[in-house]
Amino acid sequence: YEDRFVTVAFDNDPTADSEIYSKLDRDIRDDLESK
Repeated sequence: YEDRFVTVAFDNDPTADSEIYSKLDRDIRDDLESK
């Protein structure tokens, strides 16, 4: 997840980055909670 986030974070504009981070954050939380 970390590598993917770093790649996404630096490849997009700040506005797109925040939207993608919100989506990734939810997915990561769901994944961690399910384990």
